[in-house]
Amino acid sequence: MTYSLRKAVKEASSKGILVQALGSTGPGLSWQYILAIIPQTRQVTIYHGDLQENEIYDKNLIGGPLDTKRLVEYIAKQESLHLEDEFYNEISISGIKGYWKDMILLSLHAHYSLLVDELVSFSEDQYKTFVKTNGKLIQKNTLNYPLLDRIEYLTDEISSYPEISNTSLAELLTGFDKTGQLDLDSLESEIINLEKQKEEREEIKRKKEERIKGRFKEIIDYYVKYFTRYTNLRGKYITETPSVFGRGIHANLSSFLEDYVIKHNKMPDKRIYIFKMGVWIRTYVYIFDLRDKTQETLNRNQPISGQRKIVLDAIDSINTEALIEDWHKAKEADETSPT
Repeated sequence: MTYSLRKAVKEASSKGILVQALGSTGPGLSWQYILAIIPQTRQVTIYHGDLQENEIYDKNLIGGPLDTKRLVEYIAKQESLHLEDEFYNEISISGIKGYWKDMILLSLHAHYSLLVDELVSFSEDQYKTFVKTNGKLIQKNTLNYPLLDRIEYLTDEISSYPEISNTSLAELLTGFDKTGQLDLDSLESEIINLEKQKEEREEIKRKKEERIKGRFKEIIDYYVKYFTRYTNLRGKYITETPSVFGRGIHANLSSFLEDYVIKHNKMPDKRIYIFKMGVWIRTYVYIFDLRDKTQETLNRNQPISGQRKIVLDAIDSINTEALIEDWHKAKEADETSPT
């Protein structure tokens, strides 16, 4: 390249931002990483590479004049610019100080760059208060790992609660810490409270579902026990047993009916269709639906891109109306029979 990395370093030193870090994979195998940020009137140019080899790895352009927040967010999203932990043993930055210096150093980190979106929600004054209360994120270019790990843990927890998941870290601390000190303890206390409330709601929901299932237990047990009498194949296809791939057909049918009564507070009054899906060599699971076609997702443990949906046709159906009518007759007979 006609434009050398050394020239970029010189230009960034005089009118931009320069990050220098020393990396090594063993004795005699070290290199000096350079990130040169050069602001211009209509764009910001970012060069990064190995100074010892005077090699520019890549050149990045950000349109418009220098906007430090936008720059930090951009770097945090560019994995090609990120540095592993070992580079932070000897790293320096010039051309910027204070809050934005810390943010640039964090945005370059291969792991903690994920926290940048939350941390840039602070104003510079809020950040000063935050650091005074909780400690510095970076001290003399050294990362405060316990504090960063705590922030990462709390931000992960925030995403678990719809009540606060769309609120920035700065807004949460401002709202929860009535002392104005932006203490992380206040957020941790609120998360504990939210978890208790969540557990209470789940317990109320669980008890309600158990009550509903209790009301329908007798008819569900009858349905599961005798359903093969009300199918065309009379259950001749039922050869699978519970395995690592799932429970047996009777347990699956029981779960289907329990889910239905919880949702609708009544038993189904239509035919229930039976589907057979292969999951391994000569191993099948049976699925139930109120429609004669159903769609199943294969490879559920894979990322979305690796999953595959298939459409299944029913192999049989259960005559629900006849089955429930017989249950009522059996129940009436039991009630009227002499004890």
